[in-house]
Amino acid sequence: MGINMVYNMVVSCLRKHLYMVFHERFRSESSSLVIERFAAKHVLLKPELIVVNDQLHGFKPHHKRYDGLEEFPIFVEIEYSDDGELKMVEGLDIHAEAVLGSKDRITHIQALADQYQKTVFVEKTRLFVDPPEESLVLYSRLAELFAASYVEDELDDGALTEDKLASMLDEYLDGFSNCLQALDGVLVRRRRTSVSDAFFQASDE
Repeated sequence: MGINMVYNMVVSCLRKHLYMVFHERFRSESSSLVIERFAAKHVLLKPELIVVNDQLHGFKPHHKRYDGLEEFPIFVEIEYSDDGELKMVEGLDIHAEAVLGSKDRITHIQALADQYQKTVFVEKTRLFVDPPEESLVLYSRLAELFAASYVEDELDDGALTEDKLASMLDEYLDGFSNCLQALDGVLVRRRRTSVSDAFFQASDE
């Protein structure tokens, strides 16, 4: 396995599926622990380059139909140990937040949570403000892959292949991105979705 291959694959895939707008890094003074944090937007909000005769002439604005995706900021945190040679990924968190607003959308959100439950986890929270405000947090289940074991060890042992890991990263981040776009349709553009017995976690007690 190449040096830092897992870390490089994760960062490359994140940049492929998300529009990164901010990055910061924190390094522990007493250990090899490093935390990297990113703020991002849905990839559909990424401006396209305007290139004429191999010369950059600016950026094309995103289509107005994607404006609602601005309401869903995305946050990424990668935790890894770095001994100066090897970066061993120990944890990964990817989530997006949105204000719930009207509760008449709950049944449609429940349906989305069910449809995308393989790749995302949706949680409803209550903010302690006056008046109280409820919000939604959409988590990528990709975090579970890194919480269960060291992915680097699974690659070394042959329990996981590079191609399989790349496929899993794409699948989870595709699911996260698609669910976020569907959530925009339900919350911002007020679309309906089919309602079924849905997986939904409420944590506002």
